[in-house]
This record gives sequence, C-alpha cells and structure tokens, in this order.
Amino acid sequence: MSSDPTLDNLPGEIQLHIFSQIGAHDLSTIARTSKRLNQIATSLLWNDIELREEGYHESRHEIKVPPPARDPACRPYHPKQKWGNGQGACMKAYRFFEMLQIMHKKNPDRLQQITQRSEEQVSKIVGSPPKLRFLKLSGYMPREVPAWLLREADTLERLELDMLDRPISTYLSNDPHFTPLPCEKTNTDYGSLADDMVVPRPLGNIFKDYGNHEVKLPKLRHLFLGKPAESYSDSTWAFERYSLSKRAEKACYDDWFRILEASLKTLETLVLEQRPAIDDIESDGHSEDTWMDERLWSEASEILLEMVQTVISSETSQLPLKRVYLYGIVNVSEELVPPFLDLPPGKFMQFLKDRGVECEARRGKWCFFDRQSGSVDWCPWDAAYEDEEEDEDEDEDEDTEPLVKWDTVMAKVDNRSFIVLDLKRFR
Repeated sequence: MSSDPTLDNLPGEIQLHIFSQIGAHDLSTIARTSKRLNQIATSLLWNDIELREEGYHESRHEIKVPPPARDPACRPYHPKQKWGNGQGACMKAYRFFEMLQIMHKKNPDRLQQITQRSEEQVSKIVGSPPKLRFLKLSGYMPREVPAWLLREADTLERLELDMLDRPISTYLSNDPHFTPLPCEKTNTDYGSLADDMVVPRPLGNIFKDYGNHEVKLPKLRHLFLGKPAESYSDSTWAFERYSLSKRAEKACYDDWFRILEASLKTLETLVLEQRPAIDDIESDGHSEDTWMDERLWSEASEILLEMVQTVISSETSQLPLKRVYLYGIVNVSEELVPPFLDLPPGKFMQFLKDRGVECEARRGKWCFFDRQSGSVDWCPWDAAYEDEEEDEDEDEDEDTEPLVKWDTVMAKVDNRSFIVLDLKRFR
C-alpha cells in the first residue's frame, strides 16, 4: 500500500488553505467526495457567495481608486457565458434563491444548518452584531440592517455605505408601483410626495433608535459614502420636473455626520460619491458622457461638502486623514460661471490643500433610474459588458484625442499644487 499522502489524510488546516484557492464549482464537486472533505468545502461555499460573472468587479461599477477591499482576482466568480449579457449569472442567482425556497419548504432543518439562520421571517434583529473588519452595504435595504451592524462596530477598519431608501413612483402613473408611506406625508417636503420623476433617495435615520447610544468607530481607517444626486436643470432645458427629497437627504447627512465624527481620530481615506440622476425615458436623447459633461451640477454637493468640512474643522490638532476622493462631484467645464475655484467643490479642495490633505476628483457615473417605479438598478448585472463597449470605442479611434472616462481625474490637490483638468486635451 502506498505511503504517499493523499488529500483526504492531510491536516484540516492545510486542506482549508488549499480549498480556499478553489472556485465554487470545484468546491461543490469536492464536497460530494467524502464526509470529511464535505465539512471543509461546504463551509467555504457558504462563507463566500458570489453570484456575478467574472469581470463585474473589474468593471466601471466598482471604484478602482482607492483599491477595493478585496482584489477582484480573488473573487469566486461564475465562469462567463458565451451567450447573453450577464444572463448566465442572473439565471444562477435565480436558481440559487429558488433552491433556498425549496429547501425552506421541504427540509427547513437542513436550511437552518447550512445558513445558520432561522427559517422564520425575522421581524426584529436581536442579539449582538458580528465583529467585522470590513462592511459594505449597498442598494435598497431596511434601515434596521445598518442600525444593527453599526451598533457595536469597534472592530471595523473599512466601511462602505451607499444605501437607498424605498423608491417613490411618478405621480403621472395610473398604477404607481410605490406610493408615499403615511409617515412620509407628515411634513412638507419637496420631492417626497409627488412629481414627474422622484430622484432615488438615500437611506437615512439609521440611528433614530439609538437614543443616547454613541456611535463608536475607534479603528476605522477607510470610509466610502455614496448616494444619488440632483442634476442641473433650467427652464430652457427641462421639459419634465425632477424632485429631490430634501428631507431624505438631510437624514442621510445627519447619519454621515455621526459616522465621520466617530471615526475622525483614525480615518485615513475618505471617498465621497454622487451620481447625477436621469430617468430612463430622457436618457434616449443623452449619452452618459454628455449628461456628465452638461448636467453634473457642482452646487448639488454644497451641503455634503460643508458638512464634511465642518467635521474636519472641529479638530484643531493634526488628523490622520491623508487622502480624499470625489466621484461625480466636480465639473470643470470651460463654460462654468462662476469659475471652478469659486464653486463648492473648488472651495472644498482648497480647504483640504490648506490642511495638507491630498484630494483627487474623478468624473463619476450617472444614476439611471426608471421613472415609472422610481427605482434604480444600483449595481447592474451587465457592468462588464459596458466596459467592453468602451474598449471597442477606443480601438476604433486610436488616432484621436483620448476620451474623458468615468474615472478620469478632473482635478487634484496636494500640499504643493492645485491642478484642474485641461478639457482641450480630450474630445
């Protein structure tokens, strides 16, 4: 009998290290070979569920500067299908949740064993939140989720928030998908109730039940905050009215203020993103390039940047903050009146320069939403496909001037200089 070691008799720690380098499909195969290997492989399968196809995290829908928390090369992607546009991953995601539903009905004990979650619907989150080092909450969700996770966040080192409140449909619809809740009608609020198109709203009031409980983030070094934003319009251009909920925006900024205050003594990197809103019908006459060139409104960031500046100014001693990144906030069009340095983003970047903090302002992306329902596909399946189109455009126009892309640096400052992009270099 051979004395050579086999995979099955290797120590569990070595097996775990080997299996952690294997993709989801191969893990599922290994899980069916023996009970011992099943225990290790199954734990890894359920520990990291990635439903998108390869290429998503390399696409324009995940910010590359500063680098993401996890290298896209380490993602347990599904293989990319030769047909469709993200449909393979979408179908597998559908099948995954369908499988959970079947298991819920036919074998609830197995479902609870696998997911370590109760099979009953949870109306209130109880117990202590997990001790996390990295937390990312993006898209639509109930405010109870971030409220619970941030109640005891003393271990968090990186936090990314771009959460959305429930949508509100256009009042032009005879059968609106989402109408305002009773609590949203209690106060006068431009944009919360009815208009041609209601801009998707950021989620706020996540700390409303905290009372005197203090938000504590003693180890936080990286913070990302993102939301939809108002686009520029005037009476000569706008043929339909966009509404922005000032109440929702204020509630969101109040939460961000508390988070910034709690992390100020350790925060090294801050990323702020706004996505100028456009509805799906109006987008027929605009590309994302022209919309970001013509309708990215620098004034839309004024309250946000003033809030951040207030928090930073509250500390007179030298802060650990080293870098700030702005996406979808800066417009350096030659036709700007007043000049860029007199607008809120220009003033904010000058403030950072005076404090010795580096800042890069990049172009950013739009917020493309459905006017009928008021909802936005915040992280679309076909993100990788969009990047392929960009690459094709570049190949066709190799001899022309470079394009301004979503991540092109529009302006930057360090402790020595303030540089604004020369748009004449681009087409």
